Amino acid sequence: MPKLAINGGNPVTRESFPVWPVYGQPERENLLRAFDSGKWGSLHGTFVREFEEKFSRFSRVRHAVAVTNGSVALAIALKSSGIGPGDEVIIPGYTFIASAMSVLDALAKPVFADIDLETLNIDINSVEALINEHTKAIMPVHFAGRPADLIKIQSLAQKHGLAVVEDACQAWGSVFKGIPVGSKSEAACFSFQSSKNISSGEGGMIITDSGEVFEIAKSLGNCGRSEKGLWYAHYRYGGNYRMTEFQAAILIAQLERYPSLQSLREKNALELDRAISDMNGYRTLASLDKDSVSSWHIYPFMIDISQWEGITKVDIVDAVRAEGVPLSAGYSLPVYKQPVFTENNFGPGGGPQRCFNTDFPDFNKFSLPNTEKACSSEAVWITQNMLLSEKSGIENIIAALVKVFNNRDELRK
Repeated sequence: MPKLAINGGNPVTRESFPVWPVYGQPERENLLRAFDSGKWGSLHGTFVREFEEKFSRFSRVRHAVAVTNGSVALAIALKSSGIGPGDEVIIPGYTFIASAMSVLDALAKPVFADIDLETLNIDINSVEALINEHTKAIMPVHFAGRPADLIKIQSLAQKHGLAVVEDACQAWGSVFKGIPVGSKSEAACFSFQSSKNISSGEGGMIITDSGEVFEIAKSLGNCGRSEKGLWYAHYRYGGNYRMTEFQAAILIAQLERYPSLQSLREKNALELDRAISDMNGYRTLASLDKDSVSSWHIYPFMIDISQWEGITKVDIVDAVRAEGVPLSAGYSLPVYKQPVFTENNFGPGGGPQRCFNTDFPDFNKFSLPNTEKACSSEAVWITQNMLLSEKSGIENIIAALVKVFNNRDELRK
């Protein structure tokens, strides 16, 4: 009789994991206050301004600009930091497509660096090897909420006169060796999309300590207006990227929930670290420094593929999922292997490139070894809602991982 559920055995669990978002009376009351005010746009209401003020204090910076989503936030932050046509921005190959698209939206060129398989964050040595006279910025991505090495990144940027614009879309409240993400760079950006740990369905935020970056970002997100100018005078090439009062009303309540939910995620992430460290077939990422904090948007860990003797990551993930644990295989492709890059579809209507005054490599031949290992065979994820489980939920995750490895011979084809 088979033991693995994927082959007809009994699953480890049939229980559901916590659903997301977590919400309740505070969100409802704020929404009704916004509704009853009759001032639903940020130009006339107060909720967006209140959220910007609270988020800037939360992030320990002077300025915050709320916008429609994290992708828009990144593009505006790059433009506000002086990035434009002919410039190169170094980003990791292991990230969501929005990191690269924001560079393209600034009419600049994304240049892909490899990652460190111990952290899944950008590899500083790979970054340094890519810097040339066209490089104008580094965009570290704090993948999964685990902070990238901001000390090394800032040092390298200062050495070469580069801007740092942090993709912190998964990293609300994350800290690297005492440095809150976004607090020492030109700008950092956050997302409040449906899956994120602070959510309003969609939404984004730009934070900065620079008065100049703040002024430009505010203008670009508000149709190019200037707070010092006439209302129907437009000084920059901007657009309407303003957050609504309804989104901000929800986010104010979500921000207040964050510390208690984060504490539970942290507790369960540490429990998974302890358990996976003792398992065969898997390994944890490098431990965070004692003065560092992850938001734990994702709990990532690695398959030690050498112990599975030819069994693929896809087969392992499918087997764990059949046990009742919705393990994610993570990014299936490096960003540079996405069809938009391999097929050169940057032009109008998704056709060949016509709008960028730059040469891209042949991405069909381009390769970053660690990034491709993470995508194809090693990196897997536990999502943040699963980290809100009670003790039994975490025990079920652990039991499923152990069961699949111990019965891996059943996965041979």
